[in-house]
Amino acid sequence: MNRLIATLLISTAVFASSAYSQTVVHVTPDQMQGWSDVATENSNGGRAEITGVSYDGNGSVAAHGDRDRFVLGGLVGLYGNPNTDGGINNLGPLSTFTDLSFSYMVDPLSTSPNVNALYGPALRIVFYQGLVKDELVFEQAYQAGGYSSAAAQGTWNVTNTNSTFYLKSNGHENTQMTMADWVSSKGFGDAKVGGIYVGVGSGVGPDVFVHYDNIIAGGTEYKFDLSAASGAVPEPASWALMICGFGFVGASMRRRSSVVTA
Repeated sequence: MNRLIATLLISTAVFASSAYSQTVVHVTPDQMQGWSDVATENSNGGRAEITGVSYDGNGSVAAHGDRDRFVLGGLVGLYGNPNTDGGINNLGPLSTFTDLSFSYMVDPLSTSPNVNALYGPALRIVFYQGLVKDELVFEQAYQAGGYSSAAAQGTWNVTNTNSTFYLKSNGHENTQMTMADWVSSKGFGDAKVGGIYVGVGSGVGPDVFVHYDNIIAGGTEYKFDLSAASGAVPEPASWALMICGFGFVGASMRRRSSVVTA
């Protein structure tokens, strides 16, 4: 019986790991984990910082307009010629980024008088094929339903792998596909990802204000917090393992207690 219980627990661990395989990285002001606010890409007061407004945990990235770029991957190879910039930041092949999703909220204080009040959120994946740089861009305006499908200001939106992106180089914002469809239909699978950036803008005034959290990309989930968690909190796979393990143990005990000895 003990061997049976051990086998069931191991099987549960394998199942839980496959069901939730992301590596969770906590990004805090003193442990930025490769993220940075790129000042040379900001304009008219644009900036970003980690604040206490949270989707979960105790913070999120707050990006302010008129234009801001909060970047994972830095400047090397992200802008300009990778031959002269010292090479390409390689975060992995684009084919491993089909899990891309994230949470965002347009702050209640955000205003953009010349466009929709929900204007602002933009997430970009920068990638290279050889020395040719391109970007796949998420903007709410081009999602199915446009702004009408987005949550109101002050409410979190949670994207998923069905969210769509446009390819910046061809200028066709109306050519929307999921990340997986871009990879499979355009042969982008071997392209190297040079960086990810989130932010706001540009050109609509300094008062656009957007929060981001729980960015899942390339098998990693980035959680933005003001400080590291005070105690270790089990991730979903660990919870699944423990709950199923307790269930198996309880079931085996009930079975053993029901055996009648002659």
